[in-house]
Amino acid sequence: MFKVLVATDGSTHAMKAAQYAADMIAKMSEVTVTLVYVGQGSETVFPFLDVGRGMVDQDALEQAVNEIGVEVLDKTAKIFAEAPAKVETRVVLGVPATMISKIANEEKFDLVIVGSRGLSDLQGLLIGSVSERIAHQTRVPVLIVR
Repeated sequence: MFKVLVATDGSTHAMKAAQYAADMIAKMSEVTVTLVYVGQGSETVFPFLDVGRGMVDQDALEQAVNEIGVEVLDKTAKIFAEAPAKVETRVVLGVPATMISKIANEEKFDLVIVGSRGLSDLQGLLIGSVSERIAHQTRVPVLIVR
C-alpha cells in the first residue's frame, strides 16, 4: 500500500497540491491518502514570548482549531471523491512543519505533498516557508506543488 500524506491549510496553493495529488493517485492502485491540518495554539505562534499564556482558554482554542481543521479537511477531501484511494483526515495542534515532518517520518509515509505557499506568507518571509522546512526535516520524498 502506497501512503501519501497531503498537508493542507485551505489556501489556494494547498488546494492545488491536493488536486495534483488526486490526479496522480487516479493513475495508481492501492493508495492511502492522509489529509492533515495543523492548527497552531498561542504557544506555537509566539514560542519565545509569554504572550497569551494564562489569558487564553486552551480548551476553547483547541476546539476552534479543530472546527476550522475539520472544515478545511472536508473541503479538501471532496477533491479526492473520484480517486481510487482510501482517504483519512487528521487535525493536529502544533508547529505545522514540525508536526507534518514528524507524522511523515514516524508513520513511514512514501510521499508528502504540500503547496508551495500557505496562508502565512508573512511568516514565510520572516523565517522560511513551511514547505521548505518540511523538505529539510522529512526523511521521505516531498513534492512541493506551485
